[in-house]
Amino acid sequence: MRDKFANIKKYKNKIYHGNCFDFMRQVPWDKTFDLKAFWEQIHRISKENSPTIIFSAQPFTIDLILSNRKNFRYSLIWNKVLPVGFLHKNIDIFYRKLPNYNPIKSTGHERKIVKNRKQNKRGTRKNTLHPTQKLIELIRYLLKLYIKEDCKVFDPFMGSGTTAIVCKSMGIDFWGMRNKQRVQGVFNFRNKHEKT
Repeated sequence: MRDKFANIKKYKNKIYHGNCFDFMRQVPWDKTFDLKAFWEQIHRISKENSPTIIFSAQPFTIDLILSNRKNFRYSLIWNKVLPVGFLHKNIDIFYRKLPNYNPIKSTGHERKIVKNRKQNKRGTRKNTLHPTQKLIELIRYLLKLYIKEDCKVFDPFMGSGTTAIVCKSMGIDFWGMRNKQRVQGVFNFRNKHEKT
């Protein structure tokens, strides 16, 4: 298992079935989410001025922030229009040194809000293939805020592949991991049919 990801360059711009900690540490991962190990590996593989952006919901948000309070900077709130489950998600921003930041400014029009897709009568999202699927517009916005030339994106919890789809459309190199192979088909479908 230790040599599975030895040649990291061949994994660029691809999503693999596997565990993010195997990729990050090249050793097996316990079934529990070890935040200390997560931060050790994120700090090992990222530059000090690289932002770490994590979607969370309570009570995990508290555990997440307390696990790295020193590098926690702020949370953005994603107000979802789903009346079931969580009505909003935190987008928690961590960094060790000030990252690149590209303010997205606009004037002369109503404030733009990124919303979920249409709802059906029961309040679930139509056209959603994964329970935690993020909006392409939201991920694009976050990347534009922090992106700089020659940056690379690592998503250790790739889910349905939104980050990969956006990175490909923006020409950004990325690495992605997910722990469940069954969602590979979801990503393949989205990658082929999703409009970016």
